Amino acid sequence: MTHDACGHIARDALSRAEFFGVTPSELRAMQTRALAESDDYRRDHCAVEADKELKRYPTTLSAPPFVQREHRFAEAGQMKYRNDGLEPGDHAFIERLVRDVPGLAGELNKQRRDCGPEVLPYVFLGGYAWPWFLRCFRSDNSADRAAALSYIDALERELGTEDNDTRNLILIEFIEWLENPGYDDVRAVLPPHLRRKLGMA
Repeated sequence: MTHDACGHIARDALSRAEFFGVTPSELRAMQTRALAESDDYRRDHCAVEADKELKRYPTTLSAPPFVQREHRFAEAGQMKYRNDGLEPGDHAFIERLVRDVPGLAGELNKQRRDCGPEVLPYVFLGGYAWPWFLRCFRSDNSADRAAALSYIDALERELGTEDNDTRNLILIEFIEWLENPGYDDVRAVLPPHLRRKLGMA
């Protein structure tokens, strides 16, 4: 039976408990197991597709940053949805960001909707916060622009604490994006700590 078929059966089962002759709690356990298998299949598939996408570009560096990042994870045998290598402060940092930066709570809700209830710091910053930030930063709406600048300020404050737990998270999921062409407008407004991490005077 395929992973997708398991997921379909599990979703349908809870509404048909009498037919299966098992308790709702047993059906919920079956649903959890089957959906987890289906999610693993979909996540692995996404990484494989990203690796294929890379082949459309003449060099790795000419590919979009998201494709480059997915390719690196695939080469290392790590799917981006895993939390391997997390530092103790990463989750607390995400909580502070969502609390302090207007608009980020909605992006975290999207990550949980797409990937499950667990907060995935690298996934959230790279796959949700970064696109949100860029959209707001380049928006004509003053509230959106202010939210984007608030995000920059929050990252700057975090780097200023010299917390090694979160430094790598910021370097990978913010600074690395800015090392690619097309972000001169963002680089121009960076405060001192972020500028230094980017190698700017």
